[in-house]
Amino acid sequence: MAGARRRAACGVVAGGLLLGGCKAESLGVEVPRGGPQAVSMEDLQRDTWLVGGGGGTDGWTALARRLQQMHTLPAHGDDHRAPGPAAVVCGRKEGRSAELVLVLAVAGDAAGTGGAPPGPGQLRLAALVSLAKALDLPAPPARTLVLCGVDGAAGREALRSHPVAPADRIGTVFVLGGPADWGTGLGVAARELELGRLPDDPAAVDFRQLRERVVAAHAAVAGG
Repeated sequence: MAGARRRAACGVVAGGLLLGGCKAESLGVEVPRGGPQAVSMEDLQRDTWLVGGGGGTDGWTALARRLQQMHTLPAHGDDHRAPGPAAVVCGRKEGRSAELVLVLAVAGDAAGTGGAPPGPGQLRLAALVSLAKALDLPAPPARTLVLCGVDGAAGREALRSHPVAPADRIGTVFVLGGPADWGTGLGVAARELELGRLPDDPAAVDFRQLRERVVAAHAAVAGG
C-alpha cells in the first residue's frame, strides 16, 4: 500500500504528458542499463517534455544534458553542442573500430532559431535520447556511434559544414523519423528509421507505438 501511495505521488501531468516525478529506483523498480529493455514510454514522455523546453530549460541544453546522462561523450571537442548559431547537439560512443555510424534526429524541416523544437521535432529528439539509453552498454559497440539532434535545415547544413568525422569514416547514416534525404551530404546514402505517425501535438502520439519503433531502431543501429 505504501508503495502504491508513493507511485501515485510521483505522477505529474505537464503539457498533457504524464511524467514520472520520482526516480524509478525509489519505487523499488530495477532500472536496466542498455539494451531494448531500457526503452520506456515514461522516458519518452519525460524527454518529449524536456526537449520541448519543459522545466524552464532550453530544449537543446536539455538534450545535451540527457545525452551526457546516457554516458555519451562530447562529439564537438569538449562539448555536446557545436559552436555557432544553429543548434547541433551530438553525443559519441567510442566503438572497437574507427568506422562510424551517424544517427540524425531533426527537430523540423525548416530553419529554426535554436529554441524549443515544436511537435514532431520533440518526439524525434526524445526518441534519440531513448536510443542512446538502449545503446548504453558496458561493452563498447562494434563501431563508433554518433547521435545528433539538429535544428531544422540550418542545423543540418551546420553539421554538413562541420562534420563529426571525415566522410570516409562514416559507414552508415540513419535518419531517425526520416525522411532519409535529410541525411544527404553526410558521407553516405542515408537510411530512414521509421518512428510512425508524429503528430503536431506531442501529447497525441501513441507512446506505446513510439517505444516499439525505438526498440526496432536500436536493433537496426546496433546491427549496423
